[in-house]
Amino acid sequence: MSSPISREALFEEIKSARERRKSPDLSRKTIKDLDLSQENLLGANFQNSDLRGCTLKGANLENTNFKGANLQDVDLEGADISGSDLEGC
Repeated sequence: MSSPISREALFEEIKSARERRKSPDLSRKTIKDLDLSQENLLGANFQNSDLRGCTLKGANLENTNFKGANLQDVDLEGADISGSDLEGC
């Protein structure tokens, strides 16, 4: 697992992927304790990432890959996780 990524670096990766019309690949990242409420993370790949303590309230997480991700203490209240893969979380 990598060093924790900052909010700014995370959004730079998301922006770069969107500019290439790709889904953000955030697999194997350490994204701990960030507030990502109301963000559009449609189709993002968080496979095997550490999201402990993140707040994802009301976020668009439709068709997102969380396979094997650590979602301990993640707040998903009101988030759209339809079509998302939560296997092994």
